[in-house]
Amino acid sequence: MFPVLCPADFIVVDNCFYKNRLPTVGEVVLALDPRNPDVVIVKRVSAVHLDGTLELLGDNMDESTDSRLFGPIAQTLILGRVRICYWPLSRFGYVR
Repeated sequence: MFPVLCPADFIVVDNCFYKNRLPTVGEVVLALDPRNPDVVIVKRVSAVHLDGTLELLGDNMDESTDSRLFGPIAQTLILGRVRICYWPLSRFGYVR
């Protein structure tokens, strides 16, 4: 899959989106890295488990550090849903 976002993209994150519901498969989220909570990561939700844990995968599977390495993460590590890429202007648009 071609990555939706590039490392230098500026994004808008809706940090209230998951206040009343779990993320669903396919959504792009901002999360705390479970190995180092001082680092934030942007990944796509690939699975949602009944106990509230999520599996995250990067769109660039060959280069991504994701749940294949660190395993499922707790829902509490999700900071919000990535909604818009606003810079560079050539990539402006909703993140799907």
